[in-house]
Amino acid sequence: MPLYRLFFRLSVFLVFLLMVATGVSVQAQRHRPRLPRTIMARPDMPFVYFPYPLGKKRWMGSLGLAFTVPPRAVTEEFQVTVPRSDLTVLRGLSKHIYLSARLTAQGLQNHLSIGPRYARPVSERISLSIGDDFGLWGGILRSSQFNSQGFGLLNYPTVSLGYQVDPQLLLTLKAEVILNLYNFSKVGQVATKTNAMQLEGAGVTMAMEQPFYGRKHVLLGFRALYTNFNWQFWALFPTFDRRLFYPELFIGFYL
Repeated sequence: MPLYRLFFRLSVFLVFLLMVATGVSVQAQRHRPRLPRTIMARPDMPFVYFPYPLGKKRWMGSLGLAFTVPPRAVTEEFQVTVPRSDLTVLRGLSKHIYLSARLTAQGLQNHLSIGPRYARPVSERISLSIGDDFGLWGGILRSSQFNSQGFGLLNYPTVSLGYQVDPQLLLTLKAEVILNLYNFSKVGQVATKTNAMQLEGAGVTMAMEQPFYGRKHVLLGFRALYTNFNWQFWALFPTFDRRLFYPELFIGFYL
């Protein structure tokens, strides 16, 4: 898929998401007491994607599920989507710097990423951050005919833009580059590896964080990857060399 088509679809989706979220928020505000206007006056507001300074020694986290729809070019006729557990944890290091760690796993597909973020508000409602995550993926597949295993190291330079629609609703747009640093796979006694850094593709994430019920908050998001290699499908050992579109949906509740 050409990049301009991908970004056009993502833009349309973001506009739709913003319209829906704004409408829901306006209706909800009619039944809520008046709250401080911005996140700067809401130290209790939970978030994991919104690019705002966390504060020294402060923790934040969410737990949920993630779903990735595989393209037919990878799975052919075998179209099965198995959800993965999705845990995200933030830890504040200083006024503007914090660590972000994300673990997504379901046995066959497992990925742990961790990296620093530098976040700074640029206005009452808009905030920016830059970061650099390192990800370690791995999995084991056992069958009656042969055993397979694979693991690798990835790097994700990121930049995020956040906008606070109202006192209860946070929207985030995050862009990332996918760099493949190391791959190892083994089928039976045959092993292959690559250790040269390669630019695999890019991704865009759109996340919405808002109240769900009572004092509970919910995270809803959509991640679009346009990449050659996707660690989630390592067990299929794809042999083609072209970038494909991988849509991912995720939902989380704050810890």
